[in-house]
Amino acid sequence: MIDSQNGYGSVRWGLSGLKLWALWLALAPICLPFLASAEGAAHHVVHISADGLGGVYLKEYLAESPAEFPAFRRLARQGACTFNARCDSHLSLTEPNHSSMLTGRPVLQQPTNVTFSAPHGFTVNYDPGPPWTLHNFGNPAVPYKASVFDVVHDHGRSTAFFAAKEKFAMFVRSYDADHGAPDAVGPDDGRNKMDWSQIIDWGGPDHVRRNDSNLVSRVLERLSAAPPAYTFLHVAGPDIAGHYYLWGSPEYRQAVREVDRHLGRILAAIEANPALSNRTAIVLTADHGGGDSSGSHVHPDELPTFTIPLMLWGPEAPAGRDLYDLFSNRAEPGAQHLDHDAPRQPLRNGDSGNLALALLGLPAIPGACLVPEWKPRLRIEPAAGTMVLAWPVTAAAFDLEYSDVSSGGRWTRIAEGIVVENGWNRFSFTPSLQLPARFYRLVRAAAP
Repeated sequence: MIDSQNGYGSVRWGLSGLKLWALWLALAPICLPFLASAEGAAHHVVHISADGLGGVYLKEYLAESPAEFPAFRRLARQGACTFNARCDSHLSLTEPNHSSMLTGRPVLQQPTNVTFSAPHGFTVNYDPGPPWTLHNFGNPAVPYKASVFDVVHDHGRSTAFFAAKEKFAMFVRSYDADHGAPDAVGPDDGRNKMDWSQIIDWGGPDHVRRNDSNLVSRVLERLSAAPPAYTFLHVAGPDIAGHYYLWGSPEYRQAVREVDRHLGRILAAIEANPALSNRTAIVLTADHGGGDSSGSHVHPDELPTFTIPLMLWGPEAPAGRDLYDLFSNRAEPGAQHLDHDAPRQPLRNGDSGNLALALLGLPAIPGACLVPEWKPRLRIEPAAGTMVLAWPVTAAAFDLEYSDVSSGGRWTRIAEGIVVENGWNRFSFTPSLQLPARFYRLVRAAAP
């Protein structure tokens, strides 16, 4: 059986004999904890940005009227989520925060613990037009800002980009055949990092509902015809409603319901397609919230503005878990506004691109400093006559420990018998009917 203690993987070996052992082995595949840090479970990821979706409001809506938002409720129940993630600490604007989602970089701040130039430096909230790109308009110390699209494309997999604001053409231009970097990974797949792209301008508040719906239809057509490994989808409804009618207004609530409807369409399409079902993950977040009396979101130190959701749903995602429980370098921030130098960083929308890559089993974006570290999890590898516990060698800061019912709750570190093979630590033991029930767990090693 699998348990979770202190947020890390834990395994129990009981005393009920060989029948229980056989049952344990039979159940292990459906009980295994989340292993995205070690190997991607998803073949496809849909990375969704719901523009202006405030975490404060979404949490309130789901608490008060969950039946009104069935798709969001499903993501929260079947996956891992938080309503208390953060946008960039210095700028809560759309274009700069989407630049962070795609590059894994903060907008302006240089974290003191990062040795390379970290900010992407794109601070304006519009498309400056050709010849400007994210590369030559942003931080000049970084002449090329690699993105999620670079990593997926250069590893020979397909990408798609769909957005509901015309100014997002800047992203398409930044990674096209003229401005994308040469492919330095394996066979040359070319410099154009986006295989498909479509942008529908929002055209005013009266057109947003129709345009978002049409854009989602284009996404579903692409998923049905030739599903990309990575799809980025931006919808604009909550942001436009917040600006025109104020955040938290009935019109804003309706816009969030529309996003829920779009999510429902995507979930239904995934389930109905054997090529996508149980092979597709969703990462959902927002560029910012909002909430001041003028319908603005320009103050990044105001709680309704900087508080956003971050949701993860898909193959092997732990159901009903707080997303903060899954990472060793992210911590629940409460109501604090924290910059990028805070010793315990919150989850941010800038983490979402690297989360998508981890789900696909791909490395982090080159040059990114917004990289969540997955807590290591034990997995069970049955072998003839023995049990094998395995965890990735990247979890060098964690120790394997055991305890049994006679130990009085004390845990003992296992220092011998651990073998390193193909990137995994493995510890083998022979189950015995004579031993008391024994528990195993991974815990962060004590500082020397």
